[in-house]
Amino acid sequence: MKNDRQTPRLLIVDDEPDIRISLKERLEFNNFEIVTASDGLEALALARSRKPDLIVTDIRMPIMDGLEMIKTLRQDDDAKHIPVIVMTAYSLEQLAKLNTVDFDEYVRKPFEMADLIGIIEKTLDSSRVASH
Repeated sequence: MKNDRQTPRLLIVDDEPDIRISLKERLEFNNFEIVTASDGLEALALARSRKPDLIVTDIRMPIMDGLEMIKTLRQDDDAKHIPVIVMTAYSLEQLAKLNTVDFDEYVRKPFEMADLIGIIEKTLDSSRVASH
């Protein structure tokens, strides 16, 4: 699925309002269009309607956690192609024990904003190459 937008659209998913607001402000400053969701269920609806180029999600959230959201997303023909970056306090080893689903990248909390932006740009670049 080709994106004709110049500005990449990101969906930020986190149940903490302060984190969503902070990420939204910092990422918009770095020329990303931002859509936010407070849980996995809301994120799935937004992934289908707003068609983001990439999703950045927390794992531990009420209603539907990030892992369940990713599992459901990967079964949706219209949204399964969307790259997902997981942001969590879990280590990669802990994620493996949780029988983690198909995500593209991982950033461990706490993280530097520059590191997250680098991972986002790398993932978007990889996604563009894969879609051609």
